[in-house]
Amino acid sequence: MQHSTSKISYEPIYGISEAARYVHANPQVVRAWVLGADSRRLPPVLTPAEVEAAEKLSFINLVEAHMLMGLRYTHRISMPKIRTAVEWLKKETGNEHPLAECQIETDGVSIFVRHLGKMISANEKGQVYIQSVIEQFLRRIERDENGLPMFFYPFTRGIAEDCPKGVAISPAVCHGRPVIRGTRIATRELIDRFHAGDGVNVLAGDYDLAPELIEEAIRCELEVRKAA
Repeated sequence: MQHSTSKISYEPIYGISEAARYVHANPQVVRAWVLGADSRRLPPVLTPAEVEAAEKLSFINLVEAHMLMGLRYTHRISMPKIRTAVEWLKKETGNEHPLAECQIETDGVSIFVRHLGKMISANEKGQVYIQSVIEQFLRRIERDENGLPMFFYPFTRGIAEDCPKGVAISPAVCHGRPVIRGTRIATRELIDRFHAGDGVNVLAGDYDLAPELIEEAIRCELEVRKAA
């Protein structure tokens, strides 16, 4: 359910290709998630920020895509199960974007959500379970007091469990572009200076930041550009 205080989270910010790079996904896969797969007549699983601009995604869509990557490619949950879970959760919770707005969990077979104090199997339409959390992906989402995503920390070293959270994305900071966590210093600005010849220690001194944070910003941009 959308809250007025986080309206900016639902505004169109990212092109499909840009969002795909931030979540380490194939752009064609993300496009199918948003627009549906015409060849198989499959409906979309993500609702775009604006129907009139279906290829522009919001921060909430970005978080949804991140969670889909966790369910689909790390835990190998099938798309039919994901679609069933999403549709059931929409009806049961009233949330239009349950992959972002609900606390999703899985055991690698089914999809669960904590609802009304119980762990519910969403793809079994209401059967109660207690199962493990997909911590690796959930840990990269920081939520506000309403449980809505506030910050997303993209993987900067591939999808790795021990990847630090030095880079943050928030719709309220620098128009939703990646920045060094706790600052408004854009990773794009740092990579441009790095390619122009400024070393990590020079950048760390100029911005009064730890060299490790500069390195994370550079890794983030290298990952994004490698996927372009």
